Amino acid sequence: MKEDNTFLAKTYRVKLAILVLLCSVFSLQTMAQNYENISEREEWKNSDYRTKAINIIEKEVENSQRIINRKAERILLNLPLQEKLYDEGKVIIKSEIVYDTFSSGNIEMNYLYEISYQCVNPNGDSDDYPSGSYNYSESNSCRAICNLTKQFLEEDCKMFLPGGKDIDILITSTTDAQAIAGIPYKGEYGDFRYTPVVFDDIPTRLTLFTNDVITTNSELAFLRAQSVKNFLQTSVGTLENNNNMYELETWQVEEVGSHYRRSSIRILVHNPFDEIIDAMVQNMKTTDTDIDINIPETADLNKNAFVLIISNEEYQHSFPDVDYASNDSEIFREYCIKILGIPERHIRLLENASKSEIQKDGINWLKDLMKVTNGTGNIIIYYIGHGIVNYENLPYIVPTDVKSLTTTKWGKAQTEDKEAIPLSKKELTKLLEECISLEEICTDFDNVPSNSLTIFCDAGFDGKLRNGNTLLNFQRNTGKTKGMRLRGNAVIFCAADFTKTVYGFNEKKHGFFTYYLLKTLRENMGNIDYGQLFDEIKDAVSFESSLQGKQQIPTIVVGGKVKDSWQKHKLK
Repeated sequence: MKEDNTFLAKTYRVKLAILVLLCSVFSLQTMAQNYENISEREEWKNSDYRTKAINIIEKEVENSQRIINRKAERILLNLPLQEKLYDEGKVIIKSEIVYDTFSSGNIEMNYLYEISYQCVNPNGDSDDYPSGSYNYSESNSCRAICNLTKQFLEEDCKMFLPGGKDIDILITSTTDAQAIAGIPYKGEYGDFRYTPVVFDDIPTRLTLFTNDVITTNSELAFLRAQSVKNFLQTSVGTLENNNNMYELETWQVEEVGSHYRRSSIRILVHNPFDEIIDAMVQNMKTTDTDIDINIPETADLNKNAFVLIISNEEYQHSFPDVDYASNDSEIFREYCIKILGIPERHIRLLENASKSEIQKDGINWLKDLMKVTNGTGNIIIYYIGHGIVNYENLPYIVPTDVKSLTTTKWGKAQTEDKEAIPLSKKELTKLLEECISLEEICTDFDNVPSNSLTIFCDAGFDGKLRNGNTLLNFQRNTGKTKGMRLRGNAVIFCAADFTKTVYGFNEKKHGFFTYYLLKTLRENMGNIDYGQLFDEIKDAVSFESSLQGKQQIPTIVVGGKVKDSWQKHKLK
């Protein structure tokens, strides 16, 4: 009997060991599977972060293109009289990202900077090299593109030249067909023995020593390119500590004329963004609070909602751009789809919209939809762009095609002292005629039945930009005013009171208001009533903006029909 018990005990222990082993194997498999899922999720996140980082950099480069072109216009306009360029001349600057794909499939993300001068009118002959000269400083146009290049590469484009990179620098110089009568070379750039150069698209070699006589146009064009190269090597600090490969390309034009004697610069920086992208990705991984990525998606379908997004970032004439407007509107659209469950076909995005586009393609589009849905639709309007108020402090949104403020007048406001444009009462009235009253938009929908009308307005109306600088000074009532009087069911979430400044949240590349609107919607997946939504936005914006010394307090305006019930409304 004892032996039987011993046998049973041994059998039990063996079975238990097998069971433990099986459990361990299963546990290891589960852990491996979980690890694999975590790795895949981490890889997906990293890819998402990287895509977001690249998008940010692309926008930064696009922004640099606008900045340096505007700066170039002001700099050229303020040149000393003896250095001014001909009125019909034009400095052409390109600042962009260039992608190259290798045979291995790897993609290289490069930065390209190009600058050249164009003026086909012979009356502008004083802009270019005098006959027989080769020093860049003797040509107004070449001096201008060299000095602009130095300023932009050392200031506005500095982040695109981080050091330790391979940089291809192409300098193109031309000469006309005028015969050379023997020009002394003073040796400013050293001696050249069998130096490779491309002349008229043909590779050749050039030999030229100090005190030699320049006898050919190929030698003259080469020295013009060499003069520009010498300037870049000795004057542009951000090109130092890189592996710079210079190529000099020279041409002779068949015609005769000083406007055929010019130089241009092309700089290609290989992979300057690698370290920047890695740092951005690491920052996103550690914080993981960026509202722009990994946006969760709802399973609910919000088929009764219709959204009009008006995104005015770039203005055609008098007004400057609105920082981050495009980014704000694009992400708001994503939240409408993913968080609020609104079908893509129910969303219309108007970018850089004119007055007629806003009215015909936006407001009228929503009106027609309300009619065919028999008033069951929920309207959402999101506006970001410039705003302005009238004398009674009533808000107007500013379309991108306003023309009443002349470019000349705007240019005067771009001096270093940041002087704002003063508007007379007549000029303000004329400007308002080209704008759209926010009150009138709401009144338009009073006669069109709808279940709800919600407006999110991330715009300042006090004449200031998102950076706090004053753009417009105009007369308005400083006493108590009636304010907006809405009879219908409109609920307007405003980034701030119409007499206060609305700022950009530079760290997040959004407006303060839009950032915390989306953040709150994300945290609650859109399931939040308007009262709580407004309170959370107001508290967050007020606190964060005050921390940064840019106090901004959101406000709300409601129509008479919903004055007692708006707090319970929801977006879904």
